[in-house]
Order: sequence, then structure tokens, then C-alpha cells
Amino acid sequence: MVADTYAVRIVDSCAGQVFPFIKSSKILNGIRYLIQDYVGDIYTTAGDQILKISYARQTITHIAGLPTGYKDASLLSSQFSSPYGLLLANKDTLMVADHANREVRVLNLRARSVKRLRMCPGNSPCLQSPMCLLMNGNSVYIGQKKFDCKDRL
Repeated sequence: MVADTYAVRIVDSCAGQVFPFIKSSKILNGIRYLIQDYVGDIYTTAGDQILKISYARQTITHIAGLPTGYKDASLLSSQFSSPYGLLLANKDTLMVADHANREVRVLNLRARSVKRLRMCPGNSPCLQSPMCLLMNGNSVYIGQKKFDCKDRL
């Protein structure tokens, strides 16, 4: 799957063809990252929101975020600022590299809540600009520059 500014497409490398998956939509403006879950649905960061794209239904659902800001709360009341990378830690936990807020945020999909991942003492952020997240076993790695993401993934 590939994403451009307003669409998600499926690439069939064997046939050398690209098929539209989700047609152009304003809600997809500014797609930055795609990750697929265990049942084939896709989570993406777009603008300052987190979206879920259902493969079976071909629908887009707003999961979290908007307007721009910083707020840990229920999924629909939460706020992000330039979220980039996503990591599906398990079927109920989605982690987000909240780039401009300099935080990693944890979405509990079952409890429908968002919390800051506490990595440093106090309330101040300790990351420069998280861009991507990678899990190896039980360890989570945070890429803080674009080239970190490309080198590790």
C-alpha cells in the first residue's frame, strides 16, 4: 500500500499495477504514515488526526485528534500536533510519535483513551522531534529524524 496527499492505493508488484483503495478524500489531507493491523485495517496519521481505514468496508473513521494542540483525554477529545509514526504494540495499543509536541502518545483502543508515554521525570518533554517508532521484542525504538526512520525500517 502507498499513500499520497489525498489517497491510499494498493500496489500489485507482480502485475505491475496500482489500484485505488480509498479514493481522494479531504479527510486524508496530509497523510504521513500507514500501518496495518491484524485484521487488515489501516491506521494513518493525517494532519493532526489519527484515522482508521477499514479495508473490508472501504470507510475512513476519525479515531483521535483535532484540533491541533496537546491533550490527553478520550480518543475523540485528544489533541496532537503533527503526529507522524505509528506503532501497533498489540491489538489494543497504538503508539504515536507526536512530532511537534515532542512526545510519544499511547492510544488505548479498548479503553478509548490517550496518554503520554512517560520517559523522563517531570512534565517536560525530553524528545527533540519523534518521527517514527519501531518495536523489537519488548523494546520500542524512537527515530527522531527522517533519516533515522529510513535507516531502521
